[in-house]
Amino acid sequence: MCRSSSNGRELEELADALATLPGLADEGFLPDVDAEAANGLEFSDCLRRALAEQTLRRRCGDPTAVRAIHTKPPRRIVTTE
Repeated sequence: MCRSSSNGRELEELADALATLPGLADEGFLPDVDAEAANGLEFSDCLRRALAEQTLRRRCGDPTAVRAIHTKPPRRIVTTE
């Protein structure tokens, strides 16, 4: 949970980070892949490790959907304690 300091710096940093998302390539929205999972591909022996991992990332990820969610404007929820 991101809580704002008295000057709101954390919220500004979060907003800046979120503003970079629309410019990321699809690769930036793909999940990390465990090397053991890449070895589990039926044809992993036929591929270089990097290609096997990229294939699995693309199978497990949905960059279009993730981009749609992460590029929506953030909502600020203000609470008092």
